[in-house]
Amino acid sequence: MRNAHLGFPCILSPSNEHASFYGVVVVVAVKYQGAVAVILTTSDSGKVYPGVQFFPRNVHRITSMQSWEAKLSQANKDGKTVVANFSASWSHPCRDIMPTYFELANKYSFLVFLTVDADELAELCTSWNINATPTFYFLKDGRQLDKFVGADKLELKKKVAAVADSATKAHN
Repeated sequence: MRNAHLGFPCILSPSNEHASFYGVVVVVAVKYQGAVAVILTTSDSGKVYPGVQFFPRNVHRITSMQSWEAKLSQANKDGKTVVANFSASWSHPCRDIMPTYFELANKYSFLVFLTVDADELAELCTSWNINATPTFYFLKDGRQLDKFVGADKLELKKKVAAVADSATKAHN
């Protein structure tokens, strides 16, 4: 048993060595205090690379164009601001900034936080001109409020705080 960076327990191989599963993809999802842990492996090389991602309940993982459109439509209908994170699972900067992104999602629960894997939804990334990851878009009523490219945690916090402040003022 090993603790993940967010303090949730997760199970990895006892030696943290790579285990082998040939021709098999193993996916384990565990719900813990409102967060979902997803442990993925790969079958490309037959090696298992234990990786854990915790998605707070306010972070929605976008897996299709339909889910993207549905979340944007619902946010527009509800008058909510969207923070969209275009990332790649293999990218160290994306992985490094993810805990900060999750922290912000918990802090600003009145915003809608979306996560898009650039490799899974290349068509969506092309339509949004994603040339680097992570890229964050801030959207309201179908229009872009701001954009941030990079993994500077302080800059992301500033940008999210600014759109949150703007959203709060708009509702008052």
